[in-house]
Amino acid sequence: MQTPDVYLPSRLKWVGCKGSSKIYRGYPCGLWTLFHALTVRAATTHKHYDMQEKLEVLPAMSGYIVQFFGCRECATNFGRMAATISASVKTPDDAVLWLWRSHNKANKRLKGDASEDPQHPKMQFPPKQLCPSCQEYSDLEWKEDQVLKFLKEYYHINNIRLDQLSRFNDKIPDSDTHQQPEDTNMSYNYRRGKREKFIGERLQSVKDSPVKIGFFGLGMNGMDMSMCVLLYGFCIGLVFLLYIIFCKRRKRKYQKHMV
Repeated sequence: MQTPDVYLPSRLKWVGCKGSSKIYRGYPCGLWTLFHALTVRAATTHKHYDMQEKLEVLPAMSGYIVQFFGCRECATNFGRMAATISASVKTPDDAVLWLWRSHNKANKRLKGDASEDPQHPKMQFPPKQLCPSCQEYSDLEWKEDQVLKFLKEYYHINNIRLDQLSRFNDKIPDSDTHQQPEDTNMSYNYRRGKREKFIGERLQSVKDSPVKIGFFGLGMNGMDMSMCVLLYGFCIGLVFLLYIIFCKRRKRKYQKHMV
């Protein structure tokens, strides 16, 4: 996809989620990593967001997975797990732990599946090598306070390394083809210039376009005014009808008394 303000290369160079083959890991791994980083960011940010804003992270993730994730079976399974979010997630820390539990459930379900990378087998995270204090007595008993502390450190924004990420104009080696995609030769400055030009043109078009304030400055168009007139006429007719009914009833009552 390429427009003046959006540019994505036709080929991706995975770093932390690189699989032993191009069919393994990659996008699903990157998506899980992104989601973990987002929940940790919401739980550790010092900005003055209210609690409701911080808790919107998980529902947003769930909506994206259910509606747009290519693996429909995966999306359905995630949707089933996401049904528990409103009942079990009350704080940003709960969100971090909920996603961690869900990821481990998915790993357990997919262990031995055809999608599993043989060089990166599915496991329960974090392993003892990374967090010795996260497990107690056995592999099935987690010390969630220690897990939460580990996740906040592991996925913290200060621990995300960007030095190995390639620019879009990096040469990406390809073992399957000898033809280098032309779009990877676009320089960062060129793309930045095109984006700024596009945004500038859009802003200028907004400034130049006349602002329609509608009738009497109320922001109402012709159809709005027509609906108001019809509603006004209907109300007058209804009041008049009620007046006639009231008058007839009063007249009958008066005639009965005369008799």
